[in-house]
Amino acid sequence: MKIEYGPRESSGIDRPAPRERIAGEHTEPRDMVNIGGVLNQPEGLLSLAQALKATATPAKSAELAKKILNTPEITLRSDLPSGNPPRGSDSLTNIVDTSEGKPALRSDYGTAPGGSVPLDKRMLNGMLELHDKYGFSVRISSIAGGSHSKNSFHYSGTAFDIDRINDIEVSKKDGLHDKVMAALKKLGAIEILGPGNANHDHHIHVAWSRADGNDEPPNEQDQLAKYEDGY
Repeated sequence: MKIEYGPRESSGIDRPAPRERIAGEHTEPRDMVNIGGVLNQPEGLLSLAQALKATATPAKSAELAKKILNTPEITLRSDLPSGNPPRGSDSLTNIVDTSEGKPALRSDYGTAPGGSVPLDKRMLNGMLELHDKYGFSVRISSIAGGSHSKNSFHYSGTAFDIDRINDIEVSKKDGLHDKVMAALKKLGAIEILGPGNANHDHHIHVAWSRADGNDEPPNEQDQLAKYEDGY
Protein backbone atom coordinates (compact mmCIF):
# COMPACT_ATOMS: atom_id res chain seq x y z
CA MET A 1 0.00 0.00 0.00
CA LYS A 2 1.21 3.49 -0.87
CA ILE A 3 0.00 6.30 1.36
CA GLU A 4 -1.19 9.30 -0.67
CA TYR A 5 -0.90 12.39 1.49
CA GLY A 6 -3.15 15.27 0.57
CA PRO A 7 -2.07 18.91 0.42
CA ARG A 8 -4.23 20.01 3.37
CA GLU A 9 -3.94 17.52 6.14
CA SER A 10 -2.05 14.36 6.98
CA SER A 11 -3.37 11.63 9.24
CA GLY A 12 0.10 11.13 10.72
CA ILE A 13 -0.54 7.40 10.98
CA ASP A 14 2.32 5.04 10.16
CA ARG A 15 1.62 1.90 8.22
CA PRO A 16 1.48 -1.09 10.55
CA ALA A 17 4.36 -3.55 10.27
CA PRO A 18 3.54 -6.81 8.46
CA ARG A 19 2.17 -9.45 10.80
CA GLU A 20 4.51 -12.39 11.37
CA ARG A 21 3.01 -15.81 10.89
CA ILE A 22 3.40 -18.09 13.89
CA ALA A 23 4.68 -21.61 13.20
CA GLY A 24 1.80 -24.05 13.07
CA GLU A 25 -0.79 -21.27 12.98
CA HIS A 26 -3.97 -22.03 11.02
CA THR A 27 -4.76 -19.49 8.32
CA GLU A 28 -8.02 -19.57 6.43
CA PRO A 29 -7.61 -20.22 2.68
CA ARG A 30 -8.54 -17.44 0.27
CA ASP A 31 -11.48 -19.45 -1.10
CA MET A 32 -13.27 -19.18 2.26
CA VAL A 33 -13.73 -15.42 1.78
CA ASN A 34 -17.34 -14.27 1.59
CA ILE A 35 -17.75 -12.90 -1.96
CA GLY A 36 -21.11 -11.55 -3.09
CA GLY A 37 -22.88 -13.00 -0.06
CA VAL A 38 -21.90 -16.64 -0.81
CA LEU A 39 -19.27 -18.40 1.27
CA ASN A 40 -17.15 -20.57 -1.02
CA GLN A 41 -16.34 -23.77 0.87
CA PRO A 42 -15.38 -27.41 0.34
CA GLU A 43 -18.08 -30.02 0.83
CA GLY A 44 -18.52 -31.28 4.39
CA LEU A 45 -17.52 -28.02 6.14
CA LEU A 46 -20.95 -26.45 6.51
CA SER A 47 -20.82 -26.17 10.31
CA LEU A 48 -17.38 -24.52 10.20
CA ALA A 49 -18.53 -22.09 7.50
CA GLN A 50 -21.62 -21.16 9.49
CA ALA A 51 -19.52 -20.55 12.60
CA LEU A 52 -17.11 -18.32 10.71
CA LYS A 53 -19.92 -16.35 9.10
CA ALA A 54 -21.70 -15.85 12.40
CA THR A 55 -18.75 -15.01 14.66
CA ALA A 56 -15.68 -13.98 12.69
CA THR A 57 -16.81 -10.90 10.77
CA PRO A 58 -14.79 -8.29 12.74
CA ALA A 59 -11.63 -10.43 12.76
CA LYS A 60 -11.91 -11.21 9.05
CA SER A 61 -12.35 -7.52 8.17
CA ALA A 62 -9.28 -6.71 10.28
CA GLU A 63 -7.17 -9.32 8.48
CA LEU A 64 -8.28 -8.05 5.07
CA ALA A 65 -7.47 -4.47 6.10
CA LYS A 66 -3.96 -5.55 7.15
CA LYS A 67 -3.45 -7.15 3.74
CA ILE A 68 -4.58 -3.93 2.05
CA LEU A 69 -2.08 -1.91 4.13
CA ASN A 70 0.68 -4.27 2.99
CA THR A 71 -0.25 -4.17 -0.71
CA PRO A 72 1.88 -1.44 -2.40
CA GLU A 73 -0.41 -1.41 -5.44
CA ILE A 74 -3.34 -0.10 -3.36
CA THR A 75 -2.93 3.59 -2.54
CA LEU A 76 -5.11 5.10 0.18
CA ARG A 77 -5.67 8.84 0.25
CA SER A 78 -5.26 10.61 3.58
CA ASP A 79 -7.47 13.52 2.47
CA LEU A 80 -10.98 13.82 1.01
CA PRO A 81 -11.76 14.76 -2.62
CA SER A 82 -13.75 17.80 -1.46
CA GLY A 83 -10.81 19.22 0.51
CA ASN A 84 -12.79 19.23 3.75
CA PRO A 85 -10.79 18.22 6.84
CA PRO A 86 -11.20 14.42 7.13
CA ARG A 87 -10.85 14.25 10.94
CA GLY A 88 -10.12 10.55 10.72
CA SER A 89 -12.65 9.73 7.99
CA ASP A 90 -10.15 9.53 5.11
CA SER A 91 -9.54 6.24 3.30
CA LEU A 92 -6.17 5.60 4.94
CA THR A 93 -7.48 6.03 8.47
CA ASN A 94 -10.61 4.00 7.66
CA ILE A 95 -8.40 1.03 6.75
CA VAL A 96 -5.95 1.51 9.62
CA ASP A 97 -8.83 1.62 12.12
CA THR A 98 -10.37 -1.50 10.59
CA SER A 99 -7.02 -3.33 10.80
CA GLU A 100 -7.07 -2.60 14.53
CA GLY A 101 -10.57 -4.02 14.95
CA LYS A 102 -12.27 -0.62 15.16
CA PRO A 103 -15.14 0.77 13.05
CA ALA A 104 -14.40 3.33 10.33
CA LEU A 105 -15.29 6.97 10.94
CA ARG A 106 -17.78 8.77 8.71
CA SER A 107 -17.62 12.50 8.03
CA ASP A 108 -19.94 15.00 9.67
CA TYR A 109 -20.52 17.65 6.99
CA GLY A 110 -22.96 17.93 4.09
CA THR A 111 -25.17 14.83 3.96
CA ALA A 112 -22.68 12.72 5.93
CA PRO A 113 -24.24 11.31 9.13
CA GLY A 114 -21.13 11.28 11.33
CA GLY A 115 -20.47 8.42 13.71
CA SER A 116 -18.77 5.23 12.56
CA VAL A 117 -19.50 1.98 10.72
CA PRO A 118 -17.76 -1.42 10.37
CA LEU A 119 -16.32 -1.95 6.88
CA ASP A 120 -17.86 -4.86 4.99
CA LYS A 121 -15.48 -7.77 4.38
CA ARG A 122 -16.83 -8.41 0.85
CA MET A 123 -16.02 -4.82 -0.05
CA LEU A 124 -12.51 -5.11 1.45
CA ASN A 125 -11.96 -8.38 -0.39
CA GLY A 126 -13.07 -6.76 -3.65
CA MET A 127 -10.53 -4.00 -3.11
CA LEU A 128 -7.77 -6.59 -2.66
CA GLU A 129 -8.86 -8.77 -5.57
CA LEU A 130 -8.68 -5.88 -8.04
CA HIS A 131 -4.92 -6.28 -7.71
CA ASP A 132 -4.45 -9.88 -6.54
CA LYS A 133 -6.78 -11.42 -9.14
CA TYR A 134 -6.96 -8.83 -11.93
CA GLY A 135 -3.60 -7.05 -11.64
CA PHE A 136 -4.81 -3.44 -11.33
CA SER A 137 -3.13 -0.80 -9.21
CA VAL A 138 -5.72 1.59 -7.79
CA ARG A 139 -5.99 4.68 -5.62
CA ILE A 140 -8.91 4.73 -3.19
CA SER A 141 -10.29 8.23 -2.72
CA SER A 142 -13.22 7.55 -0.38
CA ILE A 143 -14.65 4.72 1.72
CA ALA A 144 -16.87 5.61 4.71
CA GLY A 145 -15.84 9.27 4.77
CA GLY A 146 -16.97 12.20 2.64
CA SER A 147 -20.36 13.68 1.76
CA HIS A 148 -22.36 11.59 -0.72
CA SER A 149 -26.02 11.01 -1.60
CA LYS A 150 -28.35 10.70 1.41
CA ASN A 151 -28.79 6.95 0.99
CA SER A 152 -25.22 6.25 -0.13
CA PHE A 153 -23.68 2.83 0.34
CA HIS A 154 -20.58 4.65 1.63
CA TYR A 155 -22.39 5.34 4.90
CA SER A 156 -23.10 1.62 5.42
CA GLY A 157 -19.42 0.67 4.98
CA THR A 158 -20.05 -1.23 1.75
CA ALA A 159 -18.66 1.16 -0.90
CA PHE A 160 -15.44 2.78 -2.05
CA ASP A 161 -14.36 5.15 -4.82
CA ILE A 162 -11.37 4.86 -7.18
CA ASP A 163 -9.84 7.97 -8.75
CA ARG A 164 -6.67 6.49 -10.30
CA ILE A 165 -5.99 3.18 -12.09
CA ASN A 166 -2.41 2.09 -12.82
CA ASP A 167 -1.37 5.64 -11.86
CA ILE A 168 -3.70 7.15 -14.50
CA GLU A 169 -6.53 9.49 -13.51
CA VAL A 170 -9.96 7.97 -14.13
CA SER A 171 -11.62 9.55 -17.17
CA LYS A 172 -13.57 8.62 -20.28
CA LYS A 173 -10.28 8.33 -22.18
CA ASP A 174 -8.22 6.40 -19.63
CA GLY A 175 -8.68 3.08 -21.48
CA LEU A 176 -8.97 1.23 -18.17
CA HIS A 177 -12.13 2.14 -16.27
CA ASP A 178 -14.38 -0.19 -18.28
CA LYS A 179 -12.08 -3.13 -17.52
CA VAL A 180 -12.05 -2.31 -13.79
CA MET A 181 -15.82 -1.92 -13.75
CA ALA A 182 -16.23 -5.32 -15.44
CA ALA A 183 -13.91 -6.90 -12.85
CA LEU A 184 -15.89 -5.34 -10.00
CA LYS A 185 -19.10 -6.83 -11.37
CA LYS A 186 -17.47 -10.29 -11.30
CA LEU A 187 -16.45 -9.63 -7.70
CA GLY A 188 -20.09 -9.31 -6.63
CA ALA A 189 -20.65 -5.55 -6.58
CA ILE A 190 -24.29 -4.49 -7.03
CA GLU A 191 -23.71 -0.79 -7.85
CA ILE A 192 -20.93 0.32 -10.22
CA LEU A 193 -20.78 3.85 -11.63
CA GLY A 194 -18.02 5.56 -13.59
CA PRO A 195 -17.28 7.71 -16.65
CA GLY A 196 -20.46 7.88 -18.70
CA ASN A 197 -22.65 8.05 -15.58
CA ALA A 198 -23.77 11.43 -14.23
CA ASN A 199 -21.18 13.05 -11.94
CA HIS A 200 -18.70 10.17 -12.29
CA ASP A 201 -16.41 11.49 -15.01
CA HIS A 202 -13.34 11.25 -12.78
CA HIS A 203 -13.95 8.35 -10.43
CA ILE A 204 -15.46 4.88 -10.16
CA HIS A 205 -18.00 4.24 -7.42
CA VAL A 206 -18.54 0.62 -6.39
CA ALA A 207 -20.79 -0.89 -3.70
CA TRP A 208 -21.81 -4.23 -2.27
CA SER A 209 -25.21 -5.02 -0.73
CA ARG A 210 -26.00 -3.75 2.76
CA ALA A 211 -26.11 -6.16 5.69
CA ASP A 212 -29.75 -5.23 6.38
CA GLY A 213 -30.77 -5.96 2.78
CA ASN A 214 -31.96 -2.38 2.20
CA ASP A 215 -30.32 -1.88 -1.19
CA GLU A 216 -32.77 0.61 -2.66
CA PRO A 217 -30.73 3.17 -4.63
CA PRO A 218 -31.18 6.93 -4.17
CA ASN A 219 -34.06 8.49 -6.09
CA GLU A 220 -33.56 10.07 -9.52
CA GLN A 221 -33.01 13.55 -8.04
CA ASP A 222 -30.25 12.21 -5.80
CA GLN A 223 -28.66 10.36 -8.71
CA LEU A 224 -28.39 13.53 -10.78
CA ALA A 225 -27.32 15.80 -7.94
CA LYS A 226 -23.69 16.70 -7.34
CA TYR A 227 -22.10 15.79 -4.02
CA GLU A 228 -18.88 17.08 -2.55
CA ASP A 229 -17.12 13.71 -2.49
CA GLY A 230 -19.01 11.70 -5.12
CA TYR A 231 -22.14 9.56 -5.21
